[in-house]
Amino acid sequence: MSGKKKIEGSGFTPAECDAFVTRVSAISVERYRVLRPIYGITLPQGCDAVSVGGFTIYEANKRLEEIKQRGHELLLDQRIGNASGFLIECEVDARDTVKAEELADLLFYRFELIIRFMIGHRTRWVEVGVLNYVGPQLRDRIVVSTRDSAVGSAWQGALQPIPISDAFFCEPSRPFAKLLGLVSDQRNKLQQHIMRCVEWTAQAVRDPSEASAFVKAAIALEVLFSPNEKGIITPSIMAQIAESCAFLLGNSPESAANIEGEVKRLYGIRSAVVHSGKDSVGKRDLNLFIQMCRNCVLTLLSKKALEKIDTPGALAEHLRTKKYTGCQPEASVEDS
Repeated sequence: MSGKKKIEGSGFTPAECDAFVTRVSAISVERYRVLRPIYGITLPQGCDAVSVGGFTIYEANKRLEEIKQRGHELLLDQRIGNASGFLIECEVDARDTVKAEELADLLFYRFELIIRFMIGHRTRWVEVGVLNYVGPQLRDRIVVSTRDSAVGSAWQGALQPIPISDAFFCEPSRPFAKLLGLVSDQRNKLQQHIMRCVEWTAQAVRDPSEASAFVKAAIALEVLFSPNEKGIITPSIMAQIAESCAFLLGNSPESAANIEGEVKRLYGIRSAVVHSGKDSVGKRDLNLFIQMCRNCVLTLLSKKALEKIDTPGALAEHLRTKKYTGCQPEASVEDS
């Protein structure tokens, strides 16, 4: 019907829209288990499955055999899981298989990024992927001149699979466990911003371009600490972001002042990349920026005093209050 309407150049009437909503609402919501191949991981001999947050990772052949034994003969396609040897599963509520796949892919995408976030440093040697996996590549080369020549090839990329059954992933520390829970359950605005910050940080970890990664790390902090979602990043907001990092991560006046200064310096580099076309950044500065993002997220997820804060605005107000807690009136001469 929508194709016919488009050809005719007409739209749907309110009655037609209401009828469509009624038909869709009449379809019952079911729990779907969605599986995809996962790459870049390994399981120890004899370990058939492990759980990482709300995801289960299986040895592919055994899991497929279990599904077939339940009568799902449509899964006889032997290509599924063969390339990687492993499957990852999550559960979603949907009205049909198309929507179930769409919802599950969002969770798989976040899973990839959170694993990158947990690893926390830029490396091409490891890569866990479900939807966006490049993997190892054999790169050939031919080099010639009038004097000599050379030919050869070398492997590049993710050559080292991650032991996904390690306790670091399966029995994570409290902040990482809370972070894995946010993949499918973000109950307030601050948790949504934390998840977006994690995604941008993980993209910075994964991006091969250092300048592009640097900008993504800056965006991660902006998403976390900017209460106005529609506002531009002004110098005053950058100063607020630097102060927020200092209050969260500093453990003394000296360390807080140092962190604030470093964040301001890093944002100066960010401005040069965005506005002046600077195409190279130092590895130390990029890694420091990424660690700032990670540490802010992990601190927010680990401090009990911050658990009741549910919006970026409330977080900004909390940090602003903290800024002035040391302002006590000095004793007067009469009081001494």
